[in-house]
Amino acid sequence: MPEWITLNAASHRGAALAPATDYFFAAAQSSCPVSLRELSMLLPFYPLLFARMVGADGSELTPPRYQLVALLSFAEGRNLFVNSAGRWVVPYIPSQFRAHPFMLVRDPDGGSAGSTLPQGMAVAVDASSGCFLAAASDPAHRVLFDEEGQYTHYLKTVERFLAERTRDLITTQRCVDALAAENLIQPLPVQWSPDLATPATRKQGDLQVLHGCYGINEKAFGDLSADAWHALGRSGALGLAYAQVLSMVRIRDLQTRETAWQRSSRPMADGELQALLGGRAAGADNDLDGLFGVDDDVLRFDFD
Repeated sequence: MPEWITLNAASHRGAALAPATDYFFAAAQSSCPVSLRELSMLLPFYPLLFARMVGADGSELTPPRYQLVALLSFAEGRNLFVNSAGRWVVPYIPSQFRAHPFMLVRDPDGGSAGSTLPQGMAVAVDASSGCFLAAASDPAHRVLFDEEGQYTHYLKTVERFLAERTRDLITTQRCVDALAAENLIQPLPVQWSPDLATPATRKQGDLQVLHGCYGINEKAFGDLSADAWHALGRSGALGLAYAQVLSMVRIRDLQTRETAWQRSSRPMADGELQALLGGRAAGADNDLDGLFGVDDDVLRFDFD
């Protein structure tokens, strides 16, 4: 379980971050929240769906609210985009994982020296990630506070990335809520097949159904009034609806990855999809060091 610690100069003056080199921390995550600004980069690789939101006690909210997510697997506890070496196997990595091991949290004492966040917000780090260090001991370690207790350039870059992502998630949620208010979100059970060539999975039958998924009701979408259509278009919700529908073609790719995973009984190795996809699994050489923090121009919401 993550152990979130709010960063502040008084307690973490000498703290540093060791660059992570793999995505094993995401290997058990079967879906993840995504945002509007990521849509163009997500569409070539991931099915996009809506998931019911839950309250603090884990129960689904009533009336229901939904969250936009990228589907990473048909089964809990498995991520088909992380291979056996801990590498992400497609070029675009959702922003949630690129933010690891940081997140924004509400903190009455938030707003450390050097921070540009609103009062009450602060950057937190997962102390259980293995990346957070009490002190730097290697030139590759990234110091978080300078000698005056101010955010270093690195931590300011982290903060900007987190703030941009948080703002975009808020905008995205408003769009999802607008779609739900027009009764455009409906249950969308996702069908997939176990690998019948594998004895261990053949007994599961020819077809499995992943419940708890929701998508756009295309009939209701076509019956929208002109006013509703205009309002959804102005808010950005219309584009989100189209993106969700168009992304469902990626279910076939996910099925291919599922079949490869079942045949190997382990996460996919580099190049393992070649026979199934007819080409090299792109993005196998990406690592966190090149995507988060080492190149200050990379750690930002820039999807060009």
